[in-house]
Amino acid sequence: MLVKPAPMDASGKAGVKSNQKMMPLGISQSTDPTGRRRLFIQNFYEHPVTGKRQLLGVSELDVQRDVMDLQFITETDQETNPIEYYLEMDSWNDDGVAIKINYKDPLMVGKGNDQVMTTLKNPDLFISASSGEALPKDKATTVKFSPTQVPKDVSETKLNADAKQTNNAMVALIILQIVAQLALKGGLTELWSLFFTLQIVCYLNHYGVVVPTNVHVYRDQFVKLVEFSMLSPQTLIRMRDPNFDLMEWIRGQGVMVVNKAQEASVFNDLKIFILLGAILAGVVVLLVLAFVLTRACFPKTAEKILGHLKSLKQKCTWNFTIRIIDISYIQTVITCGTQFSIWYSRSIFGDVNDQRWAFGLGILVFLVPLLFTKVLHDNGDKLQTKEVRDKFQNMYLDVHMNRNTSTKYYLPISMLRRILFVMIPSIFYAYPFMQLQVFLIMNTFYLFWYGATRPHIDRKRIGTELFNEFMIMIFVYHLMIYTDFVTVNSMQFLMGYSNVIFFIIIAFVNIGIMIVKSVEKAKRKRRLDKLRVAHNKQMEAAYSALDEERKYKIKNKDRRMLIRSKLDLRSMFNNKNANPMTQTMKDKMEAQ
Repeated sequence: MLVKPAPMDASGKAGVKSNQKMMPLGISQSTDPTGRRRLFIQNFYEHPVTGKRQLLGVSELDVQRDVMDLQFITETDQETNPIEYYLEMDSWNDDGVAIKINYKDPLMVGKGNDQVMTTLKNPDLFISASSGEALPKDKATTVKFSPTQVPKDVSETKLNADAKQTNNAMVALIILQIVAQLALKGGLTELWSLFFTLQIVCYLNHYGVVVPTNVHVYRDQFVKLVEFSMLSPQTLIRMRDPNFDLMEWIRGQGVMVVNKAQEASVFNDLKIFILLGAILAGVVVLLVLAFVLTRACFPKTAEKILGHLKSLKQKCTWNFTIRIIDISYIQTVITCGTQFSIWYSRSIFGDVNDQRWAFGLGILVFLVPLLFTKVLHDNGDKLQTKEVRDKFQNMYLDVHMNRNTSTKYYLPISMLRRILFVMIPSIFYAYPFMQLQVFLIMNTFYLFWYGATRPHIDRKRIGTELFNEFMIMIFVYHLMIYTDFVTVNSMQFLMGYSNVIFFIIIAFVNIGIMIVKSVEKAKRKRRLDKLRVAHNKQMEAAYSALDEERKYKIKNKDRRMLIRSKLDLRSMFNNKNANPMTQTMKDKMEAQ
């Protein structure tokens, strides 16, 4: 039997869970006059003759004295800022033990990336229901990272509910915009602009600053959005096995996590893209098999399908690949940066295989912007031709080609910016005070370049990008507040609500701009449809007039031909019936 720490939350709930059903103890609770709950354990035994359970005695149970002990492993100075607490038991059933940690000052917890070591004082209390064996003493100690806590007057449940509701509203609006753009046959450039901005904002958590719980809760919801967590293999597998843990499956069961380097894994970081790549490869294989069978059974149909596939390949393959690289780029860079910082710090908890994979991915990460730059440079005069646009349009979509010599390199420059964004905390991992300052300098230079060159065609897009960059700067200034520049924990927590408000602002302002553009596009489409209908009516009227005129001309021509034919017949008739002129009469006429 194994026990592991139960998930710790921001309100002090903790405990241990067993991988097997345990024999439940007879535990009752009461409340003394001071309001403190008291727990009692009832000791029974089975009577050998009657087979009935008999009560031997009742003893009071003290959680911290009799059940478990907690020890905080923290980077903060415990002598100056000690973490004071006492324990209460919430439940003890066949799944494990749930306790409540009552902190004197909850905001002190987690500031130094604290770990909690849980030691079961009496492993004999934890007995497997199937085997009847008690928990081994060498398995009675577990370690778990402690999250930051909320103040005593704040409900973590309400924070999570509000954050989830905000995230659901945003997801609903985004889905509505995607449907509207598909109906209008438009692009998703504004949506990708919001997506890439949220990536930068969410991945600021890789900088060495511990944020308050309210910021952490809302940021986690946005991280789930930008990492497509709904498509996570763990989420899909948990539909069948609710207790499945992907990281435990990767590093092995029963491995005690005592360092965050143990939670770093290339496979876990890129699991979504690996899963989507596997699905895409499977779909391609099925299409190939279907095409082979179709070609064997229906050759003519197969030739038509092959023509459509060639056209689709020419139009979508390159642009689709470019978009996938752009979406997954920063996540890949973060994976490489994490493994680099583990290797650079010479941590004993790093995995050599993960570092090798990260090294290979790092080479590709640096080659991609160079390759994009070469393609844009070599096709400088051909970028507006149909053949090149069908292949590489996503490299310079909505980018002004003639405003500045560097505007067409917008995508490679933004990729370089993402590399620097990740490398700053990786290189300065031991100097957190340097990370934010260097990032501010780098982002300021990028902001100056964007404002000077204005690489996009649409003015609203330029305004949106500048707004997003200013918001990123605001988030960085909030991170500075969460450092030792502000020493009052309650003030940091209150400033967390300001951070949450800016989270909501940046999301819904971008979505609002997308809605406005969709409405404008719908109005323009409706106006164009009206003009097209009016133009078609005018063309039909013009064609009808030409047709009538042609018919009139044909009728006049027929009438003239009829009159001419009648005149010709009359003249022929007159000439035939006229008396012939004699020679005498001709001589007289000539004489006269």
